[in-house]
Amino acid sequence: MAEEAEVVQVAPTTQIAATTVTLPPFWGNKVELWFVMAEAKFNLASPKITREETKFYHVISVLPPEIAGEVSDIITEPPGDKPYTNLKKAIIARTSLTETQKLKQLLVGQELGDRKPSQLLRHMKSLVNTQAIDEKIIKELFLQQMPVSIQPILVSLTLGLEQLAEVADKIIETTPSAIAPVTFQPETHPTTATISTRPRASTNNHTKRSTKWRRNIG
Repeated sequence: MAEEAEVVQVAPTTQIAATTVTLPPFWGNKVELWFVMAEAKFNLASPKITREETKFYHVISVLPPEIAGEVSDIITEPPGDKPYTNLKKAIIARTSLTETQKLKQLLVGQELGDRKPSQLLRHMKSLVNTQAIDEKIIKELFLQQMPVSIQPILVSLTLGLEQLAEVADKIIETTPSAIAPVTFQPETHPTTATISTRPRASTNNHTKRSTKWRRNIG
């Protein structure tokens, strides 16, 4: 009788491959958008990266030194609960520009020039039309670009921004000198020749006056 072969069933080996994700270079001027891109990478990874700790270490591995320095307390002592979420919040809060700073950066160099104030205002609004912003911020930046001579008048008015620009138009139309540039004359120092001739001129004038008075008296 032939000996039956022993059949050994081996459980299939489960292989877990290390997940490799390459995050884009950190965008210091668009931090929130960078995190959106990073999270897209985590979601597209196979298998998907969902662990907070894994995402935390992926992010700190690509942080530039200046950004890492801003969140060094979190990097050196990662929070036990949601380290990635806490790191993300800290980076955004500590390195992102405020809304005012973003607007100032966007509108830098926008001067009145040959435009009417209302034209400048429309141009400024066109640059930020995709953002939800406080009108007070635009008003502040708009007034800064007005001629110094009319700024006090405009600041004292309680009008909407559009009406304020119309008033500025009328003021500048009726008083063109309001936008006249300030010209600085270089300080001049009298030359030796000029100084030496001044007493002579004064003496000559004094002599002429004295002669005239004498004639009148005689």
